[in-house]
Amino acid sequence: MEQADVENEEKEQADVENEEKEQADVENEEKEQADVENEEKEQADVENEEKEQADVENEEKEQADVENEEKEQADVENEEKEQADVENEEKEQADVENEEKEQADVENEEKEQADVENEEKEQADVENEEKEQADVENEEKEQADVENEEKEQADVENEEKEQADVENEEKEQADVENEEKEKADVENEEREKEDEEL
Repeated sequence: MEQADVENEEKEQADVENEEKEQADVENEEKEQADVENEEKEQADVENEEKEQADVENEEKEQADVENEEKEQADVENEEKEQADVENEEKEQADVENEEKEQADVENEEKEQADVENEEKEQADVENEEKEQADVENEEKEQADVENEEKEQADVENEEKEQADVENEEKEQADVENEEKEKADVENEEREKEDEEL
């Protein structure tokens, strides 16, 4: 009886140990399962973290791409603005040159007008000088005509005087002849008278 009790007790003891061992095995298996799950969870966390990191990097890359695109757009706009500034500057330069050319054209036109006026004035001066010369020549001609007329008048007067002198001389000659004739008549009359007395 005691021997059987001992064996039963040992068997129970063995059963308890087996149960504890099975329990330990179950716990170990659960622990291993939990370890596997934890490892899988950690792996999933790592993958999620890597995915989030990749998402962040992608977002940063997209942001950088956006910024680069905006920068390129800004560069294009700046280049277009600089090109527009250059074109505006060239247009302003062209406007200045056109204004200077128009000013030069106006000055040239004014100079040509002044040259025409000077030429007309010189022409008028020449015509006035020629007119004054003609007036002088006309005056000299009139003076010569007056002198010629006075000379002709003097010649006429001299001729008339000479004619009068001739007539006076002829008259004096006639007077002398008349006087001589009268004297001869007197002498003849006296001679006739003497002849009659004889």
